[in-house]
Amino acid sequence: MAHTAVRNRHEIALPNAAQPIFAIPVMRHDTLVKLQHILPLSFVIGSCIASAQTNSTPNIAVHAKRPNIYDESADGAKQIAESVERATKEHKHILLMFGANNCGHCHSLHAFFETDKNIADVLKRNYLVVMIDVKTDTPNTGKIENWHNGLLLKKYSLVYQGVPFIVILDANGKQLTTQDTGNWSGEDDQYSHDIVMAFLKERTPNDKRHNAKPRLQLTSARPRGGHRRASRGRRR
Repeated sequence: MAHTAVRNRHEIALPNAAQPIFAIPVMRHDTLVKLQHILPLSFVIGSCIASAQTNSTPNIAVHAKRPNIYDESADGAKQIAESVERATKEHKHILLMFGANNCGHCHSLHAFFETDKNIADVLKRNYLVVMIDVKTDTPNTGKIENWHNGLLLKKYSLVYQGVPFIVILDANGKQLTTQDTGNWSGEDDQYSHDIVMAFLKERTPNDKRHNAKPRLQLTSARPRGGHRRASRGRRR
């Protein structure tokens, strides 16, 4: 009897125990139906995040590896004085390139000067290229004279258009011209070999057309460079 009773209790308990067994598949079915709508959306979001991370990583790496082309601790006035002494001996003109290490166009122009063989040859034979750093942590505020080498900015750039900008000095340190580089690029926003070459050749030590008095070369083209500001007629 005891054995039967136990068996009967076991048999009676089966239907109650079986209920969750049949309920679980129903719950899983409902969940799967919902997941069919959620998973594709999650996949799309995850793909976008992964793509954004992948696309941003190379840019970070490029900027991290980009070497400094300006000495941020250098005294610009001292750089110029040393260049004048050397230029007098070598009978060359001096090309001052004002800019900053965080200026993308400054890096582009520097690379252009080095990689265009004809441009590089003209520079080597006729100019001493001096990189003048004008780094500032407050490009849109403060006084220009408070920037690094800011006094030189005010001296050579009557209407500051931003960087990079070029100043040509003769062998005695006399200012011949100041050139905003905003009109040195073509339709593809790349520096134009013909425009830059014409500018350099017309201002070599042997060319007398632009050696008479200082000239300020302005441009109506869109300003380019890493530092612009609009204040009292200046942009950085």
